Amino acid sequence: SSPVRYALHRLAEDVTASGAGLTPLFAVEPHIRDGASAGLSVQLVRPVCRAQVSGSDYGNAARVFTEGASFEWEETLR
Repeated sequence: SSPVRYALHRLAEDVTASGAGLTPLFAVEPHIRDGASAGLSVQLVRPVCRAQVSGSDYGNAARVFTEGASFEWEETLR
């Protein structure tokens, strides 16, 4: 069994799957990193990636987390 790999990509064009779940070839962004294998299935609904928060800012709303907060994240390749 192959290990599960995670990567988050955005469809670069409109594409519709058939009733069997098959699609024509389509472009994604960013490019697919080395080591990916052609012909494997991918999940296009409820995408998942491994990520970590790399920074945060609570602004003037440190006690009220309903507005003014922001965070940055980056995908991890582990």
